[in-house]
Amino acid sequence: MNTDQIQSIKSSLIGAIRTDAIAGLTSAQLGAMGTNQIVQLSSQQIGAFSTDQITAISTDDVAALTGRQISAMSTAQMRAMTTDQIVALKPSQIVTIPTQSMAALSGSQISALTAGQVAYLTNSQMGALTSTQIGALTTTQVSEFKAAQVAAISTAGLAGFGSDQIAAFSAVQISGLRTEQVAAFSTAQIAAIESQDIRGLTHQQVTALGSDQVGALTSEQITAFNLTQLAALETQDLVALSTANMAALTSGQMAGFTNVQISNLTTDQIVALQTQDLSVLKGAQIEALKQPVCGDDHRSNSKSQARLNCIHRKPRLERLELGSNSSTDKQSIARTDNLSVQKSVDHRFGGLHD
Repeated sequence: MNTDQIQSIKSSLIGAIRTDAIAGLTSAQLGAMGTNQIVQLSSQQIGAFSTDQITAISTDDVAALTGRQISAMSTAQMRAMTTDQIVALKPSQIVTIPTQSMAALSGSQISALTAGQVAYLTNSQMGALTSTQIGALTTTQVSEFKAAQVAAISTAGLAGFGSDQIAAFSAVQISGLRTEQVAAFSTAQIAAIESQDIRGLTHQQVTALGSDQVGALTSEQITAFNLTQLAALETQDLVALSTANMAALTSGQMAGFTNVQISNLTTDQIVALQTQDLSVLKGAQIEALKQPVCGDDHRSNSKSQARLNCIHRKPRLERLELGSNSSTDKQSIARTDNLSVQKSVDHRFGGLHD
């Protein structure tokens, strides 16, 4: 049949064309079909199209496809669609793309999605995206995601986000991440979160951070932490903070640390503190500073060995006067507390001697 004959077929009769006949249509014949004819194609007829035939469908006709027809397309057919055809899809069509077909889309097809289309991706579709597809997203697309959509991304898919994409996240999107997602972030991804957005991390999310991730935080990020976030840092993660980050802490932040957190600070971290940070510490916090750093020695089977492990590490406060921020205040604290540190060690381990 020529194109004129194709166009003359009543739309109500289109569904009667055999699938083998459909498969034999040339690109020119298929291009001649009107929108009213295209929408009458059955799922079986759509499924019979070759990838070349799919590519030949005009964008106007693509925009007219029903959800039933979109769902009937194979992964190979979906992957064969041009970027112009992808852009032509309405949001109501986007939601009907099966997850297996979504996972099969190429990076160029993914990056072609408009902001309006991205907003309509279902959570199931988001969860089907691969790390390669995630990496193909533009920063504009990333910024359009709803928090629930971001939370639906698999941890494997999350690995595809680059630094620029992470920087495009809003505080609302950050706060919507699942704790497993936060824990799955690489150190480079953690460092890429903008300081104004890292405030979106919840208490549970901060607790989910690993030591390597905490160690990757920038000074700008750590100074953006509120007191609730700082209090959520686990002691084993807190010691991973760099000395630069410790020096960047504000007095208000330092005052918000718990006694347990302060007692677990390393010598280098304490030396890095600013004088004004030490001056705001309360009595209980000062007492916490006196505690010797014994690491995991409290789990030792030998009480005498545990004591040796403690006392063979120089008391932390003794080094305050050696820091780059040394001052009369620090030196005074160091001189008055060294003896009490030793007494604390003797008391804790029963007054054992070397």
